[in-house]
This record gives sequence, C-alpha cells and structure tokens, in this order.
Amino acid sequence: MSFTDVRRAPLPRPVRPWRSLMLRLAEAARIRRDREKLEALPQYLLDDIGVTRDGRRQVR
Repeated sequence: MSFTDVRRAPLPRPVRPWRSLMLRLAEAARIRRDREKLEALPQYLLDDIGVTRDGRRQVR
C-alpha cells in the first residue's frame, strides 16, 4: 500500500459525535435534579446515566 492509498482512505465517522457532551449535560442535570432539563433529554441518554425523567435512579 502506497502513501497515496492511505491518504484516500475514508475517515471513520463517529456514531454520535455529541454523545459524550450530551452525557455530561445529562449527568449534571441529574446531580442538580433539574427536572426541566431531564425532560428535554432523549430517552437513550437517560438510560445511559440510569435515571428516570423525574431524576430518580432507575432500578434494573
């Protein structure tokens, strides 16, 4: 493989580029028990940090 082949290879795309930022926002909202912010978050983020929409911990 030559140098030009490597340069032409497509870059891997992140699945969700904002996911880590969104998770940090979600975690901060959980700590502050900010119900309005928690209600605005998508369900998959709430599942990831393990809380319900009203800020309580999910029991699995």
